Amino acid sequence: MSVAFVLPTRVRLCLFCPSRAQHLTETRGTQIAKASAKLSPCSCSSTGTTKCSSHRHSMRQSLQHLVLALACSLASHSAPAQPQRPDALAITQTDSSYVLQVPVARLQMFLPSTGLRSDPPNVGGATSNPRYYNFSDSSRGLVISGWFEPANRFPGLAAFWEGEQAAWKRNGLPEPRSVSLKTIGIWQTIFYDLDLPGVTNRHVRAHAVQAGTWIDLHISLTGSGPQTPNREDLISVLEKIVVSEKP
Repeated sequence: MSVAFVLPTRVRLCLFCPSRAQHLTETRGTQIAKASAKLSPCSCSSTGTTKCSSHRHSMRQSLQHLVLALACSLASHSAPAQPQRPDALAITQTDSSYVLQVPVARLQMFLPSTGLRSDPPNVGGATSNPRYYNFSDSSRGLVISGWFEPANRFPGLAAFWEGEQAAWKRNGLPEPRSVSLKTIGIWQTIFYDLDLPGVTNRHVRAHAVQAGTWIDLHISLTGSGPQTPNREDLISVLEKIVVSEKP
């Protein structure tokens, strides 16, 4: 199952293209013009049989590209947009925030957008969840990720943490250090550090369970030298994230 997002930039999937994954980021006129430009007459001499054969193959490919571009142009006019799944995460952007919400859920979350980019991977596991999200700011070594789920799927903080540690051991990951549990506003949190070569790597796992919705939030900061993060930096990021019920 792939992650379905509504992003601030309009990106559409062309089902007519051979790979079925060509993003229509160019105008239709630009696509057609590029394909047409390749259909130039052969400049080889009459004795250049091999080269002309190559050119004929290239022209056949160009004709195919032109047909596909025209098909994509027609499809963009005639094919209706696919509706947003009601159980999939939708992400929109305002002047100052990313707004995350699932249509069938009652909660929405606001992330300050300054420096953040939405970068949802899909490498299996939790990342294949249609309600998964991932943001990063490389200048600060900041990553924010997590998911939205029904409240009844939250096993409780202690059970969740036990499951996380068991998964780390199975995968040979380092033991967390300086673990502490606390409540900050609506968030049930677990703070911990991981030993990584040459850098400081600090984390907080936070959970908000409200109005029938469980929001999992994972914030990590990585840095060294003058940019070494501390727990106050994690708390500062967490406190700027707003969760509210939809109007």
